[in-house]
Amino acid sequence: MRNLRHEPQDYPFYGLNPTFAWTGCGIWWRTHTRRLHEAGLSWETISNGLLAIEWFPYHSRISGLPIKPVCPSQEYSFQLATGMLASKVVVGMRSKKHWVNAVPAVQNVSFLKNARNPRISPANTGAELFRRIIEALR
Repeated sequence: MRNLRHEPQDYPFYGLNPTFAWTGCGIWWRTHTRRLHEAGLSWETISNGLLAIEWFPYHSRISGLPIKPVCPSQEYSFQLATGMLASKVVVGMRSKKHWVNAVPAVQNVSFLKNARNPRISPANTGAELFRRIIEALR
């Protein structure tokens, strides 16, 4: 609940909180951000600097979900994304067409090279973007 209310906590990105490391969310996020940790950042540091804004409801080619927004509550995600674009290092992990359709400025965002394996790593971001991500998280 503290996460949803944007209240302070030691691990604001709860997927990296050691308490939840055993959960599906914890395992997924630690796997996909492992290279940031190996680059010398603590899980707490990563948690304090990382924000994931997900397109919801979940979409895939198989689901047939339209590329256009499907519900008014998505507007909250779009507002968060728009607010981050001016001052943060923003990396798109997947679904560029969906995001650009809803937030046109996302067109200028760097997206991971392999959206099917969305790990934040030098190979998937490019060395320069990975360096910028590390600097921003420090």
